[in-house]
Amino acid sequence: VNGLTLAQKIKKLNPKVNIIFLTVCDEKEHAKEVFEIRPSGYLVKPAKQEQLELELNNLRYSACAI
Repeated sequence: VNGLTLAQKIKKLNPKVNIIFLTVCDEKEHAKEVFEIRPSGYLVKPAKQEQLELELNNLRYSACAI
């Protein structure tokens, strides 16, 4: 199972789960599929620590909402 398929399955179980994609793929078609499941973040490798921290600080759903 690839990351996109796993994320789709997880979102079906819990639509309010935070998922941040960290990928080497920066193709527009891949990004379109990813954003259809409404992830909390999307980073392309190599990502900097500051970018990851920013994504973690701006999660779509808070722990209280789950």
